[in-house]
Amino acid sequence: MTDQPRPVFPRVWAATDLEDHRPASMFATYSGWDYDTLPPLDPARLKGFAWAGEAAGSAPDPEQVEFLAEIAGSLPECMVLPDAFVHFATRPELYEQLDEVSTTSCYIDISAPVPSPVEKDAVVIRFFRDQQDCLFWYLYLRPDGTSFIAESEWSDEWADHDDEEDEDDEPETDDGGGEEEGGEVRFSWTGPSIEEFAYRYWLECKAWYVVSKYFGGELTDEIAAYLAHYKKPAEAGD
Repeated sequence: MTDQPRPVFPRVWAATDLEDHRPASMFATYSGWDYDTLPPLDPARLKGFAWAGEAAGSAPDPEQVEFLAEIAGSLPECMVLPDAFVHFATRPELYEQLDEVSTTSCYIDISAPVPSPVEKDAVVIRFFRDQQDCLFWYLYLRPDGTSFIAESEWSDEWADHDDEEDEDDEPETDDGGGEEEGGEVRFSWTGPSIEEFAYRYWLECKAWYVVSKYFGGELTDEIAAYLAHYKKPAEAGD
């Protein structure tokens, strides 16, 4: 285990706009918002993936159970897959809720664990990706047993093509994606758990279909409460 200080990731929620409620700062598929400015979530809806209804308690898929067991078995002894992540990743009826509602055609795609490219002894497991590979979402595992959800433009699929490096060197990718100025790979902290990430992602997509000019989603009390966190421009001066 390394004695080097752990990197501190920015707390960012990368997502689409919510029209006038939360306009994007630039013309792009995704913008980044300070995570601490997001609407609060109802804890009751987080518990046991309650937001997903019957899908939350659906039967696990045997092949997914076997795959997650293989992933768990390949991790260092100091790391354990969170129970909630295993529950989510082994139930297609549950995780496909995100595929179905995604406004940018993102989809679940669970990978084998690979070393983090930005932190020695940490491991990342991709579980969600943009259809055009603009963004990837990971379960980020640290050797102290903690975990969280992270997002990056860097893809774990590039890790197999990295050049061999000295143990003390910072890992780099040989591809332009996922890098900013200076070729530095960047990750953002984007949720404390899979429960919170999945619920917020699902709820924001539902909200987008309501506020979008081109779709007619149902404005439920849940969505209305979420959108009420943001003031429309006309209301800002009231």
